[in-house]
Amino acid sequence: MNLGFYLKTDAAAAAAERRSRLAQWGAMAEMFEGGMLFGTPKEAVERVGQYFDLGASRVTIALRAPFDWDALRGYVEEVLPAFNGQ
Repeated sequence: MNLGFYLKTDAAAAAAERRSRLAQWGAMAEMFEGGMLFGTPKEAVERVGQYFDLGASRVTIALRAPFDWDALRGYVEEVLPAFNGQ
């Protein structure tokens, strides 16, 4: 599974990012949303876990500039350790 990376470090910024992207995609938003990783790193643990529960053997993220280095650090420090060995 390859997911677009749209995480933010706090809930308010994460909600704003999700709203912004969904507005940008317009009528296609519902189709795209399943392939996007929104929320905070803590929320991403649950979301990534759902993909593994559904049979994914790997989950990767697609990064696009500009990078949110703090969110990426949160992903590395909180999400990846939750699935070590998956």
